[in-house]
Amino acid sequence: MRTSSASMVMGVLSWATVLLAQSEFEGLVEPVRDVLMGPPVAGRVATLYAGEGAVVKKGEKLLVMDDSIEALEVQRRKMVLEDQSDLLAAKYRKDLLKEDLESTRKLFESTASVSRDELARKEVEALLAEVEYNRMEQMERREQAELDIAKARLQQYVLIAPFDGVMAELSVDEGESIQAGQPVLRMVDLSSAFLLLNLPADLAAGLKMDEEVVLVFQLDDEVVKKGKVAFISPVIDPASGLRKVKMFFKNDAPKVEPGRIGLWVREGAAHE
Repeated sequence: MRTSSASMVMGVLSWATVLLAQSEFEGLVEPVRDVLMGPPVAGRVATLYAGEGAVVKKGEKLLVMDDSIEALEVQRRKMVLEDQSDLLAAKYRKDLLKEDLESTRKLFESTASVSRDELARKEVEALLAEVEYNRMEQMERREQAELDIAKARLQQYVLIAPFDGVMAELSVDEGESIQAGQPVLRMVDLSSAFLLLNLPADLAAGLKMDEEVVLVFQLDDEVVKKGKVAFISPVIDPASGLRKVKMFFKNDAPKVEPGRIGLWVREGAAHE
């Protein structure tokens, strides 16, 4: 048993030594941003603005659900808010009664030509008019909030591109009904990418964040890109003794598609 365990340890050490001696390490290209998207509400797809492979800009519409009912609700709420006749009437009555109260109070104080009961009645009328106007103002604010809510609900029927990218997948057609939250399209940002590697733990530990690296890809011709260390996993895979590392690079032309194999060439190593 001891001999077997010792042999296993020696085998792992030998394997690690071989890996550490390598000058190139192979990894997989993955996009920095890759999202599955679907509307948060159920309904029927009314319009598709971009198909598979389309290049889209951040903020562009990708898909719109049938939002006719919600659009009518927004229109109704807007009409209610814009109708300020009750508020204007309440303000006019408040101002009129306030002015009347001030005149009555002056007469009461200067000539006593009006009774105290008459003054008290006008004070109550002015107070009630003030309360009614405040209530109408509060109603106006509530109507504005209800309009904002209706607009927000309407926006849930539109899928907007969250960044510049490419429509990588589309799994729905116009007229098709879908469930709330159902992923129906995939957007990928090809402007930058990661080379994902699994490196020997000691080698990965020797790297530094933002350290410059040289990455090589085989397209029609060999393509060399400069990158930097963007992520070093804080944990080691116990089965392999490897640590996950991501190396970021700007994916300028010629572009390297996600899913391709790439190489990290260690500094000072010769590459043929």
